[in-house]
Amino acid sequence: MKFFYIFIGGGIGSILRFLTSYWVNEKFYNTFFPWGTFTVNIVGSFVIGFLWGVIPVEKLPPEFRDFLFIGMLGGFTTFSSFMLETLNLVRDSEFKVAFLNVVLSALFGFLAVSGGFLLSKSMLKLKGI
Repeated sequence: MKFFYIFIGGGIGSILRFLTSYWVNEKFYNTFFPWGTFTVNIVGSFVIGFLWGVIPVEKLPPEFRDFLFIGMLGGFTTFSSFMLETLNLVRDSEFKVAFLNVVLSALFGFLAVSGGFLLSKSMLKLKGI
């Protein structure tokens, strides 16, 4: 059953990734930077950090934890697409843009996951939990 929950969550996350990336790319059409994938990676990093901070993970049923963290959020974030796009930039001799893509994604991804985690902890503290 574990694989089933991951499979369903991954499908949902992948659809959400596609819709989000498509929408962002439509807004920034004809730009040099892969904004759709960048946005998905940052949003996904924030959400996983926030949820990891606000949900007592050890109290979650293992099936739901697999569905949400491995399946849905794993399907939503796109670091494999990010790496392929970076490889394509390097292949096209766009070294500065490739470097910018790696540095900004890593930096803002880390800031987003940290920010999500800290925000969730602050909200719990305000609620007295």
